[in-house]
Amino acid sequence: MENRKRKRRKKQWVLSSVESFEIDEEGLTPSYTALMSTMGVVILSLYFVEQGLRQFLISIQDAHPVLQSDYNRDVAARHIGVNAFSCFVVAVFGWKARHLIYKEFSAKVPHNRVYLYDPQAARIMLYFAAFQIKNFFDSLKWNEGPEFLMHHVLAAGSSLGGLVPHPTFHFYAIFYMGISEFSTAVLSLLANFDDVHGAKGLGDAFPLVKAILGGFFVVLFISIRVFAWSILTYRYFSDVWTIQSHRNDFDYQRRKTFIRWNSVSLGLVTLLQIVWLFEVLKVCQLEMAKLGML
Repeated sequence: MENRKRKRRKKQWVLSSVESFEIDEEGLTPSYTALMSTMGVVILSLYFVEQGLRQFLISIQDAHPVLQSDYNRDVAARHIGVNAFSCFVVAVFGWKARHLIYKEFSAKVPHNRVYLYDPQAARIMLYFAAFQIKNFFDSLKWNEGPEFLMHHVLAAGSSLGGLVPHPTFHFYAIFYMGISEFSTAVLSLLANFDDVHGAKGLGDAFPLVKAILGGFFVVLFISIRVFAWSILTYRYFSDVWTIQSHRNDFDYQRRKTFIRWNSVSLGLVTLLQIVWLFEVLKVCQLEMAKLGML
């Protein structure tokens, strides 16, 4: 990052490329105006993708009885056009930045992992926050319950709080808000086959597709949300413990409130991962029993 030739930032309203998130020659990160307008564009884009997919499903509703239900088409448009699409985008962004994790993971000093600004991570955090805001209002619309609303609030707060006013935990954002969302993207597709949260009857109509997606999700969940998540979370709290030992450090003083808040947020989400793991294993057992494998 430091070795790149910095240029004076042109006035931008929408930040899309990695270059648009870079620090300019004056040492400035993207303005609050640019960040807010970009979030607005992302949220609107997700809305239009969702509406476009809904119209497409209406046009092919005669292809299968499941699609003749307004509810089924609406829920499928949301799961695919908003949830799966958004998670896949930030996951790809995270995967492209994975070399930063390899580079910094073994470093003994946590300074860069905690305080360094990175344009690739900044883009992930901003897009992730926009997705969570859209999902918050969708959860209200679909009456999904307080646990979903709280999750969206914590996720959006962590991403925005690490972005402004002072960059924090960009190294970890690449994984938590990027790469880890591969499993969520598959889960969003799989949710369509659930009679409670998805399109009613779709799972019975296409049991093989449901089983394949389910198996793929289990592999991703265990590898990413259990093993990789555990390793990164251990390193995260180790870094937090280290930087808190330097309480008079200027960088820490500017960020201590967010660091504490984010640590609580990550702890709660990690507990959710454990709960979800047992739920995943329980569902796997039931589905395997239905297929006669148990």
